[in-house]
Amino acid sequence: MKLFLPFGSLLLLCTVTMCGSNSATPGGCTPGQSVACVGPGGCSSNQVCNAEGTGFASCVCAGSPDGGSHPTDSGRDAAMKDASHATDAHDSGGGTESGKDSSGTKDSGADACAVTASWDPSMLANLGLWLYGDKGVALNTSGNVVTWDDQSGHGNEASAPGVAMFAVDPGIVNGHNAIASHGSANNLAILDAASLQFGTSGFVIGAVVRAEMGDQLSVYSKGQSGIGGAYSITENPGGDYVFTIGTQSVKLTPTDYTHFHYVIAWSTTEGMQIQSDGVTTVTGPASSLDVTEGGVMTYLLSPGIAASPPDELAEVVAAKGPISCSDIANLTAYFTTKFAL
Repeated sequence: MKLFLPFGSLLLLCTVTMCGSNSATPGGCTPGQSVACVGPGGCSSNQVCNAEGTGFASCVCAGSPDGGSHPTDSGRDAAMKDASHATDAHDSGGGTESGKDSSGTKDSGADACAVTASWDPSMLANLGLWLYGDKGVALNTSGNVVTWDDQSGHGNEASAPGVAMFAVDPGIVNGHNAIASHGSANNLAILDAASLQFGTSGFVIGAVVRAEMGDQLSVYSKGQSGIGGAYSITENPGGDYVFTIGTQSVKLTPTDYTHFHYVIAWSTTEGMQIQSDGVTTVTGPASSLDVTEGGVMTYLLSPGIAASPPDELAEVVAAKGPISCSDIANLTAYFTTKFAL
C-alpha cells in the first residue's frame, strides 16, 4: 500500500520487517501485518502487528512535537509516498526477519528507517554514479545518444558505441525523460574509477526502468558474470529480476511490466536484498566477495534481445556502503515520488 504524507516533515517510514513498537492494542493479528491508521490530530500513519501476534503497535505519526503530521509551506505539491510499501517478506535463502532493518541488522526503533524531506541521491554518503534522463544527455545528428553525464560529481560519464541506438523518450514517466534502447546489441559503457570500486563494504544500486518481460535486459553490470566479484542486476528469460554477486544471487518478480518501476538492490554483511514495485524485499545470502573489479567497465541498459516497445532507463544511482535502512527508505521514497510510481 502507498501512504501519502507531506514533504515538509521528517517522516519515519519503515517496512513491516524493519520497525516496531512495544505498545500493543487488544486483538489478534498476523505478526508483521501492517494497516493504515489515524493518529493524534488526525494524522495518517501505519501500525504493525507485534511479533507475538497479540496486537498492533500504537498509531503515532512522526514530524511534529505532538506526533502529528502537519502541512508545511514548502510549496511542493508532490507528496512523499510510503517508502516501506509494507508487504509480506519472502524467503529466498534466508528471508527477512521481523525486527531487522533493511541492512539486515537489528534496528533500535523507528529512527533507523527515517526518511528525510527533500532528499535526493546527492545525500548518499558515498555516491559514485547518478544519471537521470532530464540532464546531461548529448545526441548526435541522427538523434541518438552519444554521452550521458554523471551528476554525482565524479565524472563517470556513460557513452554509447557508434553503432548503438539509444534515443531520448521525452516526458515519458511523470514528465521526466528516459533513455530508450532501440537495438539488441546496445549498451551504455562507463570507464572504471575509484568511485565505482565498491570493495567489501557493501553497496546499493537503484534504477527506474521499464523492461519488456523476457527480453533478458541487463540493467547494471560490472565484470563477467559468475567470475570473481562481478555483480549485476538483470532480467532473466522468465521475467525475474536477479541480483548477482559472483555465483550468489537473489531474485524477485515485478508485478507489472507495462509501466516504469524502480529496482533497488543492495548488499551488506547481513545479506543481498532486492526490491521492486514496492511490493516485496527478498533477502539472500551474505556476500563476502571483494567487488572492486578494478579496471573493469560498468555497463547499463544492455538488452539480450530487441524489445518492442523498447527497454528504457529513466534514472540510475550507485553508491558504496555501508548502506543503512534510512538510505534504502530515502531512495525508495525519492523514486516513487519523483516518478509517481
